[in-house]
Amino acid sequence: MRVIYSSTQDLNEDAFYDCLRLLPPGMRSYIERYRNPNDQKQRLLARLLLRQCLIQTTGTDELLNAWRTDNKNKPYISNWYPFNISHAGNYVVLGYDEAAIGIDIEEHVPLDYTSMSDYFHLAEKHFIENSANQQLDFYTIWTKKEAMLKALGTGLVSGLQEFSCLSESIDFEGKTWFFSPLTIDPAYTCYVCSPTRGHALAVEKFTLPAC
Repeated sequence: MRVIYSSTQDLNEDAFYDCLRLLPPGMRSYIERYRNPNDQKQRLLARLLLRQCLIQTTGTDELLNAWRTDNKNKPYISNWYPFNISHAGNYVVLGYDEAAIGIDIEEHVPLDYTSMSDYFHLAEKHFIENSANQQLDFYTIWTKKEAMLKALGTGLVSGLQEFSCLSESIDFEGKTWFFSPLTIDPAYTCYVCSPTRGHALAVEKFTLPAC
């Protein structure tokens, strides 16, 4: 199981357009449809991270042309590893593994976490209500829960109350899932969810290619 990450702060305007040219035309036009510059950078970095992983594992980036999304809008590439992408604030993270994988990163921004926790499992809700740091614990549970839903492929719309993510592993629908925390920035929370134990996790900071 490997995770690669990058920051939009490392991508200035010149580097953005230089790196954009590394992608297939369809990906370039998709990215350029976004009006917000940070949204464009996040989408570009997501594909650059994937390109780097493809080169590392196959020796070429040709499989970028095989990028597809399923009916839950989860990206996949046939005949390559299962992978998952998340972005928040300045960061983009990508994880891939031989088995299903989900990854989520969230920036610690002010929000009404008390009302959002109403959608959590009862044990999670009670834990947050009695926590000394409610906001931090909310983000911990939220990222673990979303990472698991992404690994399951169900999306975030449903299933939030069906399981508790308070422990570092969970048995769900006949399979054990493990949560692995990633410390990328103290202002963010990030978790990976996979059937693979966390000690097999390798993390790499992405370096922009020489364009």
